Amino acid sequence: MTIFEQAKACADTSAPPPADRPFTAAATAFGFGLFVIGLFVALEWLGVSDWVSWIVAGLGYGGIAYADCFHGWNRNRREYRDALEELKARSGEPWLH
Repeated sequence: MTIFEQAKACADTSAPPPADRPFTAAATAFGFGLFVIGLFVALEWLGVSDWVSWIVAGLGYGGIAYADCFHGWNRNRREYRDALEELKARSGEPWLH
């Protein structure tokens, strides 16, 4: 097993993927869905045209998805780097990476 595989295994143990908590993920997705529907209904209630309401609600949903992925990616990358640095320090050998 290479040091990169060891670092990934170590990062996976300290920061497991969100799929380990399906109820929490489902509840969060439900809440975000309600927010997007509420945004659409609020825009309709304010008299904004249908197509603008659809576009804004879609952009809101896309923004939520982007922020979620960005946060998860940064957390995974940080955990991987920390695990890799720890393994490098334990080995005591010089590394090019």
